[in-house]
Order: sequence, then structure tokens, then C-alpha cells
Amino acid sequence: MSRHRPTPLNRRAEKALIALQAALNADAAIKATFRLLKNAVRCDFVNVCLRNVREDERHTAYRLIDSRGREFEPALLDTFFREHPGMPVLMANPGIRFINTREILPPDHVLRKSRFYREMMQVIGFRHAVAMFFWNDPPVAPEAIFSILRSENHTDFDDTEVAIFDRLYPHIDAMLRRVRAIEQERTLHREMRSLARQSNRSTCVLDWNLNAAEASRAARESCARWRLGAANRHLKASSFQLPPLVRDTCLRLKDEWLASLRRHPVHGKAATSVLFHPKDHDLRAIVSLHCPDGSPIGRPSFLVEFVRHKNSKNTSHPDRRALLAQLTPRERELVGWICEGRSNQEIAELTGRAVGTVKNALHKLFQKLHVPSRGMLVALVRGTVALP
Repeated sequence: MSRHRPTPLNRRAEKALIALQAALNADAAIKATFRLLKNAVRCDFVNVCLRNVREDERHTAYRLIDSRGREFEPALLDTFFREHPGMPVLMANPGIRFINTREILPPDHVLRKSRFYREMMQVIGFRHAVAMFFWNDPPVAPEAIFSILRSENHTDFDDTEVAIFDRLYPHIDAMLRRVRAIEQERTLHREMRSLARQSNRSTCVLDWNLNAAEASRAARESCARWRLGAANRHLKASSFQLPPLVRDTCLRLKDEWLASLRRHPVHGKAATSVLFHPKDHDLRAIVSLHCPDGSPIGRPSFLVEFVRHKNSKNTSHPDRRALLAQLTPRERELVGWICEGRSNQEIAELTGRAVGTVKNALHKLFQKLHVPSRGMLVALVRGTVALP
């Protein structure tokens, strides 16, 4: 029986393939993949769309970077996703590995009249492309899209060249998964260091699979109080266990985040939920889908804050109104946007201010109301935690 022989690589591509596995962060992964694809097949340049999750904006968005050192504006990228004729194919086939422009572009006389050609292809500078899509599990929206591009002065990619991309695909995919795991671990370590500085807070960090990456002693006691009741809260459990209500809420927020990516692959909204203990309403839990700050490869984690207060009179409406009455009209407007779940970027667009100005205003608001986070601010306004 004869075996199918893989398409051979040239020596430069073989060396680049070996160097690919040395990447330890997102920037190194991008450069190594650029080098590999440019050496494997003749092309003008390579670009990558990376899903970037940012805590300061509380949403996910793609970044478009090419091997010539250019990074394109978010507005251009939004137009790219809206106008690209391959988007219906992509959304209808989650997990697809390749899309070739010759398979999805209209005839040349129609293409040249289209907005996609005028505002995207000519601006970026390509005519022929093969896009390689890399997914996480489950395949909802691509984690990374590497595109190999040629200008109008060159011919389209042939079947032999596409076969080379097919051979390289599993190597790039394995590297991205490894770097994603490293980035996730680094993010959780940053969370742990932050928690260590605030060890008196009843807070725990969970990874994407809801395993406890870090939990303060106060958080472990709060979990015991939630699960076992106040009388048995000091009983030692064999391992850290989330209360069922908290775990179900994390799963719901995870499903909502994935569903938002299915609706729009560019943006996945973060969320916060405030929980009441089913029997003891003095116990609260604030669960937040926490996006890693600036990590272009990674998955969200969960931040759980446990809150307990003894005197329910502190949450009376007159006192709460008096506290909020101290705020300026702009601060009350900002509180309203936060309670609606708006990101810093969205608030900046709605108010006509810079994102940095919104961040500073939010920081001053937290100090004025003596709250540490957005979740606590929402809980305070809605009357689910004690007044400071």
C-alpha cells in the first residue's frame, strides 16, 4: 500500500517550524508564525486577527496586525468583519480551518465595484488570500486568524501551496494552545498577587473550568457558611467547593459570554451577577466574568466576592438615597451607565469623553462610595449590600 507523502518544506521553513515551538507569549507566537508562513510559501505579507480581551473595556475585540509592522484601527476592522464576503461561510461553519478568496469572492468586475474591495482590499493591499482559522473548544469564534496575502501583481495560491498550509496547521494550532495556557496561568498569577495584597477580603479566583486558582481564608469560610450554614462554617472540607448557586451562576455567565460571541464574533460582553443566599439574606455573592488585561490569547476567569452584613437596617432606602444624593449629576449619570453594564469604551462614546477620563471618573467614584469594584457598586445601588 502506498502512503500519501506530505508536501515537502524548504530548509528555511523547516528551521522556522522548529523555532515556532519556542514561543512563550503572544508577541513571540505572532512573529514566529509570520516567519514560518512567509518562508513556507511565496507571499507579499501575512496578517493576523487576534481576539484581544481587555479588562479596562470589559469586552473582547479583535486586533489586526500584519508582518509589515502595521496595526489597523478598530473601525477598519469592524468594517472588515461586516463587509467580508467570507463571514457568512465562517459563521455557518464553526471550526472551519481554511477559506480561500477564490472560493468566496464574486467575479472581478463585480468585486471592483464593492465597498469591500475599495475600503478593505485596496487599503490593506491584497488581492489573493488564504485565511487559516484557529479555534478554542467549543468552536464559537476564532481565537486567531492568520491570512497569507498576495497583491494583484501575483497569481493566486495553487493547490500545492494550500497543501503546505494544511501541513503547517496542526503545528501552529498546538503552539497557540500552549501559549494560551501559559497566558492564562500568568493572568491567574496576577490575580493571586492582587488577592494577596487584599487578604482580608473574602474573594476567590476561578479559572475557565471553575477550578479555584486562589481563595483567601475568608473566602473559604464564606463558602463553608454558604454550603453548610453558620453553625457548621468551621467544618473542614476535603477540598474547596463552590456553593451550587455560585457554580450555576458562573456556568450561566460563561454560556452568555459564548452566546454573545456567536451573535457577533468581534465583541463578547463581560457580566456581573449579584446572588442572595437562599435562606440567609445577609449573605451575598458577587460573581464577575473577569477578562484578562491585555492578553490577546487567553480565556476569561471568574472573580467571586462574598459579602456579609448583620444589620439589615443599613440598607434602608432613605439612607441609600442620602448617600447617592451626595453625587454630582455627572457621577449619578456614570452610576447609571455602570448599572446598565456599559463598558468604559461605551461610556466614553455615549458621553463624548476619552476612555482615560472615564477611568479617572470611575476611580474617584469608587473612592467616594468606598467600594472596590463595579460589582460592589451595582450591588450597593440596588440595595443588595450594606452601605459603607
